[in-house]
Amino acid sequence: MANEVIGHWRCDAGGQADVMQTKRRGHHLYTNCACCGLDQRTGAKRQTQLWNEAKFFAGAKLEKPSNVQYLTEDGTEGGDQPQPTQTEREPEGEPDFDPGEPEPETEPEPTPGRSWPRLIAGVTLIGSAIGGWVWTRKP
Repeated sequence: MANEVIGHWRCDAGGQADVMQTKRRGHHLYTNCACCGLDQRTGAKRQTQLWNEAKFFAGAKLEKPSNVQYLTEDGTEGGDQPQPTQTEREPEGEPDFDPGEPEPETEPEPTPGRSWPRLIAGVTLIGSAIGGWVWTRKP
């Protein structure tokens, strides 16, 4: 079962990545986008970048990853903990399944003239198998 999308993040290649969070120890964030694919790096730098830059959905269950670092203005660790940015959830592209809705009837149409090469190949294969058996059979 996949983890639920809790936000979006602009990836390094410029695409929009979905942000998910693991349920395992550490509660690390990971991304999945069309241009970069799945990225599950758990280093402190990556987790801090996702925590600070991602736009999380309002009301999303979110826990701070265990290795998020907060840097003060002089570059030392510490300082105030920034809160993650939250945004409204965008509606999904396809509606939910409606069991009362009839299925569209689509049957693949057979393409005429395409069965002859397969038929000839099958007959040839069977004929050569029988011929080989007859040829090597001892009387």
